[in-house]
Order: sequence, then C-alpha cells, then structure tokens
Amino acid sequence: MKCVFINEREVTQDFRLAPGDYVIVPSTADPEQECEFILRVFSRKHTLYAHGDQVLCQKEISDKQDEKIWENFFVDFFQNHPEINVGQLQTLLNKKNWSNSRQTPVKFSLDGCKVIMAQLDLDTSGTLSLQEFRSLWKRTITYQEMFQKRDTNKSGYINLNDLQAIAETKGIKLSNRFSNLMATRYGDSSLKLTFENFVCFMLRLEINGEVFHNLSRDGKGIYLQEAEWMMLTLYS
Repeated sequence: MKCVFINEREVTQDFRLAPGDYVIVPSTADPEQECEFILRVFSRKHTLYAHGDQVLCQKEISDKQDEKIWENFFVDFFQNHPEINVGQLQTLLNKKNWSNSRQTPVKFSLDGCKVIMAQLDLDTSGTLSLQEFRSLWKRTITYQEMFQKRDTNKSGYINLNDLQAIAETKGIKLSNRFSNLMATRYGDSSLKLTFENFVCFMLRLEINGEVFHNLSRDGKGIYLQEAEWMMLTLYS
C-alpha cells in the first residue's frame, strides 16, 4: 500500500484493505510541530473507532441509534393508541425485519400474535399497553440474538437440540420428553421451529415460570381456584 505525503489542510485517501490490523498515524508536514486534527474513517464494513481509552464498535453505535428510533416511533404510535389490539400488535411487530439478511423476512401471523398477546396481557384486557409492548420488544430482540446464534446455516429454523441449549442459557433444563412435546406443539412436521414459533415458545416458557414463582409461597407449589386455573391455562 502506497500513499503520497501531501502538505494540505485537508487530505482524503481511499484504500481497499485486506482483513487485518491497521494503525493510522496523523502527522504534520514539518517535524516538531504540534497541532489539532480531526480524523474521519468511512467504511462499508464494521470498524472500531478509538477515542482516548474508549473503543466503540460501529455496530454498537448503530444498534443504539436504532433503539432510539424505534422507541420514538412506539411512543408516537401509543399516543394515538394507548392500548393496542392484536391486529395493531401484528402491524408493529412486522415493521421490523427479524430474519438474517440472506433469509426471507419474518412475518408474524395473526394467530402467532394472539398467542403473544395472551402471554403479555397481564391485566387480561385483551390489549397491550406501551409498558407491556416494551417488555415484549426487548424480549424479542433477545430471542432474535439467541435464534440467529443457533441457526448457523441460516435456514430460518432451529431444532430440538438448539431448543434445549437455549433453554439452558436461561437456567432452565428441559427433559428430552418435554423438549419433544414442545417441538411437537410449536414446531413443524420435522420438529423444527421458525422464529415466530420460537418467540411463542420462549414467552410461554419464561412468563409461565415467572407466574409460578409469583404465585408460589414456598417455591414448590401453588393453589388456584378453578376460575384462576382456567384463565391461566386457556387464555395463555
């Protein structure tokens, strides 16, 4: 790689670099000179920007910006719709592409959104508030990271072993029998789960666990009246 040393106030250079580590050293035209400088680096790939002792990945910056953009969008949306129904939930979820860039975009079905609604509808109103939707959004972002980490071949599916491994990262150990049952319930004929079905499964797994611990006095069991049992099992 060659570059020409130019004594100019502003210098711009384009490079095509092979993967590796590089050091950029700003300098003055004359020796022993001190001055301030601004260094801008534009890249088509993720790069690292260093400032003092802090190093921040461009992807992290982009993620934080995206998070703020989505949050502003949701706040504006809920100002007009303080409580959203299942159709509006489907619309909001499908605003974002939850799949890998090489895959067909994930679209949440109305039936899938009904399952999700039942899990997050804490006051059984049949709608979600902004707070309840925020909880869902944060969970779904986490589920997306889990799903894509296990979906190494970018097929858009995960299998039984993936399901058990992911559950263990949440501190939940699933027996083979239970895993097979869940794959039968949420998976296709080959016992593979799409991202939408994986979200439904994880929500039910986590939230039902939280409900149990909230209702249990000793962490070993709970007592429910028939109406409460019907509400938990049928609606959720």
